[in-house]
Amino acid sequence: MWNRFSVLEKSLLRPMLSSRYKVQAAARMSWPDVIFTSREASSHMQWASLWAGKLISRCQDEKAVTLFKACEHSIKRDHKVLLFFLQYIARKLTH
Repeated sequence: MWNRFSVLEKSLLRPMLSSRYKVQAAARMSWPDVIFTSREASSHMQWASLWAGKLISRCQDEKAVTLFKACEHSIKRDHKVLLFFLQYIARKLTH
């Protein structure tokens, strides 16, 4: 997957490879239903991050899941990171 990223994308992601932070992630099946304007998804950003989490939980490629889980905190908090990763998450579901 790394080789699919452009030089610019790699330069943005490279610092995360040596990150010392560890995020306690929720269990893969603990995501609430993804219904826009529900309590858990009252904004577009919340809905999109929940949807990304649902997609990740359905991904069969464990290496990709490991990568996505490592970036999950950023995916939930930063809409630019979320939009960047959505294309790769969706691609993993179709391959």
